[in-house]
Amino acid sequence: MTALLLNLGEGDEVVVPSFTFISTVNAYVLRGAVPVFCDIRPDTLNIDETQLEGLISSRCKAIIVVHYAGLGAEMETIQRTANEAGIPVIEDNAHGLFGKWSGRYLGSFGAFATQSFHETKNIFCGEGGALVLNDPSFVDRAEVIWQKGTNRKQFSQGLVDKYSWIDIGSSYLPSDLLAAFLYRNSKRARLFKKSASDLAAVPR
Repeated sequence: MTALLLNLGEGDEVVVPSFTFISTVNAYVLRGAVPVFCDIRPDTLNIDETQLEGLISSRCKAIIVVHYAGLGAEMETIQRTANEAGIPVIEDNAHGLFGKWSGRYLGSFGAFATQSFHETKNIFCGEGGALVLNDPSFVDRAEVIWQKGTNRKQFSQGLVDKYSWIDIGSSYLPSDLLAAFLYRNSKRARLFKKSASDLAAVPR
């Protein structure tokens, strides 16, 4: 969805860390974009923020950041470099849910963040994910893409008399069974997080 929202196509470039799962890169290659691999830091295995500037060309359309194993990348430097070049940052936050960088939640820095609910993650439903939109200008189109390219939301709100195909899109919805499992799992995770916070506050 991030590739679609940014209108990525043939010849566009995206900077990606050299160490990540293949799905991170496939999302952009499938739209025709060219991955530009950036080396990683040996201490965190995250993208090396000091190399970004030299990898950004006039064809670069996005910088993909992976918070590997829940360790936050150097987001202040990355955001500064991206802002100077006028390029959006996309956080692959599959490993970073509830993690923080400088007191701020991972997934809240870039224009977008992607979240995984694969069975190997802390909150899971077998397969599935979420797209976090930190830039409100993308919300309306994201809803259309999410609804298979239709204006179904406008129809459900009574703004149009029938819904129709108005944009590219696909089926991003989990099954009802997986959604129910994820809902229960997320509630348990919130309770666990609260219990852990309460425990941490107990004087030793």
